[in-house]
Amino acid sequence: MGLIQTIAGHDFAPGVDYGLTASVYARASEDTGSSAPNGGQGASKSAASDKAARTITIYDGAAVLFADIVGFTGLVEGLPPDQTLDLLARYHARMAKAVYLHRGTVLQYSGDAIMAVFGVPVAGRQNATDALGCSYDMLAAIAQWNTRRRSRGRFPIDIGIGIHTGTVAVGKIGVNRHLERSVAGDTVNVARKLETMTRKTGTQLIVSVDTVTAVTREGGNDQMLAPLSQLGARVIPGRHSRMQVWTLARSAALGLAHRPPLS
Repeated sequence: MGLIQTIAGHDFAPGVDYGLTASVYARASEDTGSSAPNGGQGASKSAASDKAARTITIYDGAAVLFADIVGFTGLVEGLPPDQTLDLLARYHARMAKAVYLHRGTVLQYSGDAIMAVFGVPVAGRQNATDALGCSYDMLAAIAQWNTRRRSRGRFPIDIGIGIHTGTVAVGKIGVNRHLERSVAGDTVNVARKLETMTRKTGTQLIVSVDTVTAVTREGGNDQMLAPLSQLGARVIPGRHSRMQVWTLARSAALGLAHRPPLS
């Protein structure tokens, strides 16, 4: 499973963090279509640039992970802006470290939310397994961070994570003056909805049946799936059909604080 179709090619660079720094700011001449002094050659380059900017690449078997801080707005209500930014930087650093160690790509930071993909831009052989392993390390990192935060009299952090596996489209969205990398499709929508569902179910992690099936297909051992327990068929807000989902067992969640620190 991996790259299945490219529309006009793609220009992803492996190993690059496509977060907020992924924005592409086009020159004013490209946005307005103004002619160049060389008799119009600049306009041709502008058209070519725009065509390249609209390149779409389809990936099959990609795993998408969303994570964000539970109750973030209330947590930082009394914090000065610089302390809020410092908290986010420390949080993002821990989350991104887990993503990279599991061969993932951080595609977007949005406030306290982080979006990561596995199998994009480089197709992998165990994308779902990598995403699930990443989620465990994310939760372990938060648990260990909270131990230090409590010892210093600071409030603990709780996060929710959702993972779904399937087909995604990768390209740029926006206008010429401001383009950003984006991953789109039902796989992305469901992963985001699963992350949101962690609030109602009182769990830190929800994983789709497609992800569990993919982990098994990829040769994932029993130890990888053992921490999960089946929640059953659940309604995904905005979708017509129910989906079987799994969540992190409470006993497994309590043991994450003792998981070896990320190296």
